[in-house]
This record gives sequence, C-alpha cells and structure tokens, in this order.
Amino acid sequence: MNFSKHYKAFLESHSILLKSVIPGCEIFDYQPIAPPKASQIRSFETKKLGYLAEDFFEKYLADSSRYAPIRRNIQIIEQGITLGELDFIIEDLPSGNLIHLELAFKFYLWNPQLGTEFCAWIGPNNKDRLDLKLEHFKTRQIPLGHKQYPELISQFLILGQLYLPWKTDFPFSKTLNPSSLSGFWIKEKDLSTLAAYKFYYVDKLDWFLKPEINVNWKSYEQITALVNEKMNNNKSTLFWIKSPEGNLNKLFVVWW
Repeated sequence: MNFSKHYKAFLESHSILLKSVIPGCEIFDYQPIAPPKASQIRSFETKKLGYLAEDFFEKYLADSSRYAPIRRNIQIIEQGITLGELDFIIEDLPSGNLIHLELAFKFYLWNPQLGTEFCAWIGPNNKDRLDLKLEHFKTRQIPLGHKQYPELISQFLILGQLYLPWKTDFPFSKTLNPSSLSGFWIKEKDLSTLAAYKFYYVDKLDWFLKPEINVNWKSYEQITALVNEKMNNNKSTLFWIKSPEGNLNKLFVVWW
C-alpha cells in the first residue's frame, strides 16, 4: 500500500506537549522536515496504526540531517524473562550523544466532564488517557531504559492529534500544544444537529490525513446505518465533514 500521503501528514504532526512533565526526562526535539518526493518514499507494510507511526518515525530519522536510528524495539530480557521493550536508540549526530527514546502517536479527545488536566484527554474509545501514558513512561519505560543503558540520555515524544467537543474551546496553558488541535468530537445522539453536513468515513489507517475535498461525500441519512453499527460495537468513528459553506473538518462520533 502506498503511504506517501500518510508519511507527509505524519511529518506535519506536532508534539502534544510543549514541555516535559517527567522529572529528569526531556521531550525529544522533533523538528518537522520537508517531505520527500513520493518516489523517494519506500513502501510500508499495512499494519496497525501504532506500528505504522513507528515506521514513519524511523523513516523521519533516516531522512533528517540531525539524527540517525541505531536500534528499534529493543527487548530487555534477564534470565530468560522479558522485562519489556524499548522503542528506539538514536544518535544525535552533531553532539554524538545516544538517546533512548520512547515514542507514541495518539489521538486524544477532551472530555470537559473530567476537568482540564491530563486525565481529561482520552482515547476515542475511552480506553486510553494522556495521564496514564505519561505515567507509563515515567514509572516503567524510562526507568527500564536507565537500568539497561545508564549511559544513554532518556527522552520521550508523544506526537498526535487533539480533538475538542463540537464547537468548543479549550483553555490551553503552557503545557499542551494548541498546534496539535485537529478537529472535534460529538456524541451519536447529537449528530443530527449536523444533518446539513456531508460526511466521509475515514478508515483507521487514514486517521493521519487531513480532509480532502475530492472524495465520495455522503449525506447524514446515508451514514446513519454505519454510525449505528459502529456505536453498537463500542467503536468511535472518524469522519471528514463538509459544511454547507464548503468548510472541511475532522469529526469523531463517539459511542460513550
């Protein structure tokens, strides 16, 4: 499958955080680079979204002038017992420093009922939270890297997209990155308020992408059966939407 558009969209992603909240562990200095020509992008295997993001990041490292990938998915095994796996070991070429990096690419939706802290940013299917991911890095992955490779610099990076309730603003502080805002979310029971909009169902591997105008748009009535099926299976669904005025956006329809 050709993922050239997906890789370019990945390169335009931002860190969800503007500053580190893990003591002694800085955020990786991710600087977007110019996307290569489509002919220069190797093919990627079709797989889960998270693994595809790791492939894209490894490609980003190889394409950058500052970093070089050294190792990836390093299993830590002691006395035949697997203790865990580290994401990347990277060389910072100007300094020669080696970095142990933990990476995540996430889609988080703000639930105002949970407040404004990290715990209020949840995954589309309510199975993931920003605070839990940070705690996993802090208490599990970073210490594991320190123990195995004490000479390395430990860093982390959470790239991704943030979504707000439909037509809602968020009081951004100095920690969360407003550049990561990518769209909105709405509950199924409220979707009829957008009956005048057009919809395009987005396959999960295409969640990286920005909306495109030349797609097979459907009416609200045409997508209700699909939405009902997804909601009955507790599967939140991403659509590109087009307003009557022709404005494009991304919208998660959530089941919870």
